[in-house]
Amino acid sequence: MKHSLPLRSANLLYLVSLLLVVTLGAWVQSVHLSWGLIATEALLIALPAVLFLRARGIPLREGLGLRRISLATAVLCLLLGAAMYLVGILIEGVMAQLSGLPSVPLDDSLLPKTSAEMALYFTALAISAPLGEEILFRGALQGAYQSRKSARFAITLTALLFAFYHLRLTGLPALLPVAFVLSFVMFRTRSLYAGMLVHFANNAFAAAQTITFLSTGKGLPFLSLWSALAGLVVAAAALVLLARMHPKPAAEPQVEAASPAETRPRKSWLAVYWPLLAAGVVYLVFAGMTLAQALIPGLVPVTDDSYGSSFITAPVENRYQIRNRGGEVVGEMTCTLSPNGMYTHLACDSATRAYEVRVDNSTYIDGGHSDTLQVKWESNGMQLVQFELQRTHADGATMRSYTEGDRLVTEFTGETQSVEIPQYALLEMEWFWRATVLKANTGQALKLPYVSLLAWDPEQQQAIPSVTDEVLRVAADETLPLGGTEMVVRKLVLGDRTLWVARDDATAGITRPAQMDDGMITYTLLP
Repeated sequence: MKHSLPLRSANLLYLVSLLLVVTLGAWVQSVHLSWGLIATEALLIALPAVLFLRARGIPLREGLGLRRISLATAVLCLLLGAAMYLVGILIEGVMAQLSGLPSVPLDDSLLPKTSAEMALYFTALAISAPLGEEILFRGALQGAYQSRKSARFAITLTALLFAFYHLRLTGLPALLPVAFVLSFVMFRTRSLYAGMLVHFANNAFAAAQTITFLSTGKGLPFLSLWSALAGLVVAAAALVLLARMHPKPAAEPQVEAASPAETRPRKSWLAVYWPLLAAGVVYLVFAGMTLAQALIPGLVPVTDDSYGSSFITAPVENRYQIRNRGGEVVGEMTCTLSPNGMYTHLACDSATRAYEVRVDNSTYIDGGHSDTLQVKWESNGMQLVQFELQRTHADGATMRSYTEGDRLVTEFTGETQSVEIPQYALLEMEWFWRATVLKANTGQALKLPYVSLLAWDPEQQQAIPSVTDEVLRVAADETLPLGGTEMVVRKLVLGDRTLWVARDDATAGITRPAQMDDGMITYTLLP
């Protein structure tokens, strides 16, 4: 009796499942993320594996490695999965910092919002995913390779197939360690249940991190470099214990299909592995699409629906510490965001002390100034209604910029200059607040006009208000130490300016800047 799939059938199963996931799976998950993920795992990942095994007359118990494990092994597997999550989340964070891309691009509108939706999301990620994916990878695929190839080859190839199957680019390095651990655990225990438990613990922490962030605006409190190092130590210890409890199995006979297939001529390498080459092409296409979305600006057009609505229902005061490029504290700003009928109003007062600092080959100088900023938007859609900035320099010079109809007027050094404000334009300083309700998803880029209050014009040899086309890019979320805690924030980059956005604890709506960098100074939210 055959106990595992022939290699060509296993490879074909991998390709078929991958194509189902990127077509039907992507569609059902775009309709509803959690239910779509459950349907994908059950019908497009687990079911094809079961059908392939049954079509070959292979009993599921032997074909999937459904062998009981001891309680001690189960506990070790759960501990190992949790530890590997701590290691993976560190790698994920490093890759996000280096690339500016999310490990898993998701439409924010699909994420769970209510308690019931979050419970369903946890079920989908922590239960259905380990069940479906382990049946396919550690069951059908690794079982086929373990019975016909060396253990090292079976573990390596199955781990790589698992990692690339998720079609991630920057998220790929974080998947590889847990993929190899899962394959090793299956090899040593010979039990699919062991792999499911490792996978469950890993995904349970991932789901908890997302749910905690959506509920509080902060991630799990214990995630840090030290927790990742602790996870690495615990994972290593768990693997050693698991290896001692489950000695290396004796090599299985290298078998192919039973007679009369055994008498057929040996299949060529290409005939056996072409499905994996085709799957590699699918991965390269998706990786290329990810890079294109990150590198090519203007993929997402700005429209009237590009901005959400203000969630402010009562005045909220925000205090910011001002630092120069050298990191020195040079002032403070206080801003109050208030609802006013159909409008949302912003009032900011700031004072910046004089400084001169040299960073690398650049020198930053400010003679000291104070600002008063008044902005009004329509609460629904955050359309700009009014803008006014009054700046007084320490030497007595003043500047005033304000909107007059569809123009921005700037008065400085006795001269008045104006520029037309294009549709969908963001204004200097004002954009930090309006972009907090931007509805673009992580990894997207928008090309839009940006209005500077004063910018040097080489032709006129003076500073004048100006309009430039800029790219606003939604980068991967980052963690900032704010108010004594680590807060997960959304990062937006506009030219040489950067905004980090905090989420409101009560509504999980994006409401206020956590940190603003205008290219000259940085404003950081104080507790």
